[in-house]
Amino acid sequence: DTHGAIDLNGNEPGIARISTYLKNAKSKNNDGYVLTSTGDMWQGSADSNITKGALMMDWMAYLGCSAQAIGNHEFDWTIDTLTSNMEKCEFPLLACNIENTDTGDVIDWALPYTTITRSGVNIGIIGAIGEGITSSILASNVEGLTFADPEPYVKKWSSYLRKNGADIIVFLYHNSTSTVSDGLASYVDLIFGGHNHQTENNLIAGKPAIEGGSNGKFVSHINLKYDFSTSRVTYGTCKWESISTNLEPDEGTLNIQNKYADEINEVKNEKVAYSSIGFTSDLLVYLLEQYMYKYYKEVIGGDKIIYKVVHNQARSGISEGIVTYGDIYKSFPFDNGLVLAKTSVSERNYYDFTTFYPDNSNEKSESEIEATSDNGYVYILTIDYLSEHETYGSYMTEVTKYFVYMRDILKMYLPIDFPLDSSGSQSLLMRYKSYNYAAY
Repeated sequence: DTHGAIDLNGNEPGIARISTYLKNAKSKNNDGYVLTSTGDMWQGSADSNITKGALMMDWMAYLGCSAQAIGNHEFDWTIDTLTSNMEKCEFPLLACNIENTDTGDVIDWALPYTTITRSGVNIGIIGAIGEGITSSILASNVEGLTFADPEPYVKKWSSYLRKNGADIIVFLYHNSTSTVSDGLASYVDLIFGGHNHQTENNLIAGKPAIEGGSNGKFVSHINLKYDFSTSRVTYGTCKWESISTNLEPDEGTLNIQNKYADEINEVKNEKVAYSSIGFTSDLLVYLLEQYMYKYYKEVIGGDKIIYKVVHNQARSGISEGIVTYGDIYKSFPFDNGLVLAKTSVSERNYYDFTTFYPDNSNEKSESEIEATSDNGYVYILTIDYLSEHETYGSYMTEVTKYFVYMRDILKMYLPIDFPLDSSGSQSLLMRYKSYNYAAY
């Protein structure tokens, strides 16, 4: 779950320092070293998004990555982009449990496994994506696909690989290791997890199962030995390790970054606004919801009475000082479009996200809301991820989708309230900072 965290940023070391760490690790066990990923590598920053993951794929190939499980955010630019990237990638992206919803057949464009050899040990690597986590993806991007229970598929391919000479089976799972059953674990020798951005270290049916957080801050490391005389696998260390931000950046990785620098920096480094005390992720959502409303009224010229504006969350806050478009990109990296939707009066407050109510509409009486409704419906502004969601989308009907991204709406309005020259009073921000978020 590196999410395109390319640069040194607070406690995120950036890929050039991750490279140094991994090269140092490899030097201690060159012939037995194996590097893998459990997905969500491409999407999450201006750097990776602008290159549609190409920069991250080049970097991982440079490091000698043996395989990657497909994560949910690999679908963010549609299946066509995913499969196009897979064709260009120098290592396999794996998923054994993606089914065609109509037929139940496994899709044919992803490999279920790959094999490698280290020091005479044959290693099978099986990949899977978390069961049911299509709900973490824009629904239209995974229409017709089901992420099935991986256990029967892992059993099938583990048996196949062992019959064909695999001494060790590695399972790459884009999901929390806590979701892995004893039965599934019994078919493999070790498990790397992902998706929930946690640091996990579990023992499941006697097999090590580990996850190393997100954004490159940690690396999961399992050390094991294979005994040729007994065909037994024994385990040494199983731990996640933090990567120091003080490491020297790797020159080869910097060269990869420089290859894309002109393309990226023109967009990423654009100065947008200035904040004297920074924005928390909650505050950014609160601001964005108001800007979504302004955009609908001022740019689109929308004439519907909007009951409320609903976004879900920001991926990160923004530090004090000059705000760049790259900062905004990191907070809102997903290509979510603005949506006008309607929902019944009785279900108007179903959504449990932070919400902006224009004109204090949440304080109106039931009869007042009924009186301004449209045949029993009220209008809301939201994003396509929520309007298409299998749960939240069932409580609303999409009326119109506007092809504007949330980060661009924020980029448009933020400098009005927080001008770059910092000439405006920061009292507006202070007022927002003291706002009781629970109240809205």
